[in-house]
Order: sequence, then structure tokens, then C-alpha cells
Amino acid sequence: MVRRDMRARISVWYSMTELGYSLPKREPLHKAELLQEERIRKAILDARAHAHEEDFDVPCRVIRVFFGFKEPDSDGVDDCCDNT
Repeated sequence: MVRRDMRARISVWYSMTELGYSLPKREPLHKAELLQEERIRKAILDARAHAHEEDFDVPCRVIRVFFGFKEPDSDGVDDCCDNT
């Protein structure tokens, strides 16, 4: 329920910013919240610093379709459908 509500809020604010409205201002953070955000930010920066090159590849959705066919057995079957 909370996730759906958050998505609805984000979509509403995004569409309003497209019309020229500004995003609402953030409330000031408590000291504990500020420390937690700083820890998360530091962890993200550390993860980026120690990441391998392939970790930066952006995943995408790719569909690969392979088509094949089975050759008919040559027992009793002509090489071609032309019987001239």
C-alpha cells in the first residue's frame, strides 16, 4: 500500500514539474536521519570506488529468438519436392 502511494505521489509531482511547478521543499532532517543518509552516501561512494568495470554496465532487456528447422530424414524421401 505504501509503495503504491509513493509511486502515485512521484507521478503526480513529476507531471506537475513538467507544467512548471517546483518540487516541495524537504523538511529538515533530524540528526539521526542526517547521520543515516551520510552513512548510506558514503557506502554508495565506497561501492563505486571498489566496483569492477563490468559492474557499471547498465542492464537492458534483450530478447533473442533463435529459429531453426529439422531436416527431414532422407529415407524414402526425395531430395526435392520436384518429381520431374
